[in-house]
Amino acid sequence: GMLYDGSIGWYVTPNRLYRAPLAYWNRVDPAMADGLNWYVPFAGNPINSTDPTGMWKQVGSKSANRATWKSEEGDTLAGLAKKVELSTDVTEINHWLKGKGPFFKGSQDVAAVGSLIASDTTRKLCPGEEFTVPNVYIAANLLQGGGIYHQMVGIGGAVGMAGANLGHGDKKIVEVKTFGDLLNVIKANQNDIWGAVIYGHGNTQGYLGNDLGNFGYQDKVVDAFAAQQFKLAMVEAMQCDSFSAGTKEPGGPAIDWEAEWKKVAIKAKGYKGLNVLGFDLGS
Repeated sequence: GMLYDGSIGWYVTPNRLYRAPLAYWNRVDPAMADGLNWYVPFAGNPINSTDPTGMWKQVGSKSANRATWKSEEGDTLAGLAKKVELSTDVTEINHWLKGKGPFFKGSQDVAAVGSLIASDTTRKLCPGEEFTVPNVYIAANLLQGGGIYHQMVGIGGAVGMAGANLGHGDKKIVEVKTFGDLLNVIKANQNDIWGAVIYGHGNTQGYLGNDLGNFGYQDKVVDAFAAQQFKLAMVEAMQCDSFSAGTKEPGGPAIDWEAEWKKVAIKAKGYKGLNVLGFDLGS
């Protein structure tokens, strides 16, 4: 959200000031200069639009696989990347960004138009350019069923999932409950995945699942995310030993699980030992 400055009675953003009681910015919004009110926030539609910094408006549905953002005067692709918390690396931008403006046909990858835009992420764009970005948040709770102990642990997973979902209400949340479904959902939403949280039982051999035979190995999940060819904004691997040094599946080669997760996410959270109520007993 925006920072409120009580001394002046305005919300402060990097580019403009906003006064909530009046629904009024202190400077013209360049992207609205053709409307009746040049100072109106959120493109006049606060339900389906967001404008938290006074630049780069989000427009359209927030529950779509890809979120649409519209540029304003002075906006850059690097600025968009920072706003949506994705990589500013040109190669990765070419994989996660799609354009809908006059330089694009339909919603094709930016890479398809060569170096026109994506090779210079600091080039200022014209107001009104529209781009789409990954907007899928995968919420996987694999702690389903099992004995009394695992059911108790599963309650913790359910509570954690509720908190994670609440914190990502601006994303399309896709919930899964089995390891197989997790891999299928990643594949079905490839190139549209923004982030993920995963609850399950784990160990140093990469085990991931529950105690009813519904399990797999986390190297398969890491590989599935890596197929996007850009890093997720964030991933929370909440199973025990998700960040441990161990082996790639039973009897497999040695592996540093923390390093593997950090290859596929800008912000990666995990556990080097048991996860007990959110505390890492291995750190």
